[in-house]
Amino acid sequence: MQELTNVFETREMAESTKKSHIQTLNKIQNIYTISKPLHQHSFDECLHILDIDPTLSTSYKRKIIALFLITKGHYNKLDEDLPRLQEFLYELSKINTTESSIKLHQKDTSHFEEIRDWIESIDIDKDPVKYIVNYLLFYINVRNLDLVVKIIDYDHECLIPTGDTGNYLMYSHFEVKYLRNSYKTKKTYGSKTISITDPKFVHAVSHIKFNTYLLNNNTNTIDRMIRSRTYKNMSETEYLHNVIQKYKGDINKILEIEFNRGSSIRLLLTAYNSDLNPTK
Repeated sequence: MQELTNVFETREMAESTKKSHIQTLNKIQNIYTISKPLHQHSFDECLHILDIDPTLSTSYKRKIIALFLITKGHYNKLDEDLPRLQEFLYELSKINTTESSIKLHQKDTSHFEEIRDWIESIDIDKDPVKYIVNYLLFYINVRNLDLVVKIIDYDHECLIPTGDTGNYLMYSHFEVKYLRNSYKTKKTYGSKTISITDPKFVHAVSHIKFNTYLLNNNTNTIDRMIRSRTYKNMSETEYLHNVIQKYKGDINKILEIEFNRGSSIRLLLTAYNSDLNPTK
């Protein structure tokens, strides 16, 4: 408790928030014997606490991770586990707990085939942007902001300056290189380049004018613009749920998703596997 008191003394925080953190600490102490201060727990030890009690709701998991974040951030702002905890908290916060989401994330994988068939039915000559958006979300498993991306000629790759922070789809007649210099976990995983040779995707990109953005570069409207183009207005998180449910037993595919998305296997199989969390 003294550890939290020290945090409260240096942070402006509503009394209701303080009370919530204290209640969360009590919850942790009820399910886990804490032998050291919260801020000294490693990332894996933090997640271990979540695994002990399978009845923990998603909202309580978020509160526990938030508690570790504020204590670790208070005592050591350079703690190497902070970015990983922040990513985990972000992903948990996006899990849809509504009734419709519960139905969507049941153990069957019928939605995967539905989404795939719908994507492949898109007329790329009439709406290439729609196909590109869905392809990258569903097959490359990227996040919304990864679609703040500019289309350029492959031959102009050399013109991208060192240290550039943009995302690019670099078109050639037989390949599109997808370069991401700006995405959520860039600090952890570095810049990523993925080669896409699917002829249908390459053809779709060929319809887009060079040196223009796929959607736009306004991060405040990107979610709305993406949902207006996805199957039944699903979010990128809902797409990923279906993909993980389909491939959760295929380690090679999960490793591919881990690389493409810039995420950890544990996070993918914990936050997005409804067999482990079927009602949250």
